Amino acid sequence: VVDYADGERLFSEGDCDYPFFAVLEGQVRIVKRSGPEAMTLALHDSGHFCGEISMLTGGPAIASGIAVGPVR
Repeated sequence: VVDYADGERLFSEGDCDYPFFAVLEGQVRIVKRSGPEAMTLALHDSGHFCGEISMLTGGPAIASGIAVGPVR
């Protein structure tokens, strides 16, 4: 179990080696950069998961995961 503070990155776009995450508490925002702007792709609440796409494809992360408030 890992705790993240508000705004802390769980993983970044382009990362090739990061774990699969099950969100136990809090919320994780999935963000993709497009030039100077960042677009929210999804919000994962408690009970959801993220990091599965790279695990399934074997490729790099297509977006970044950022803690919204405290996340466990």
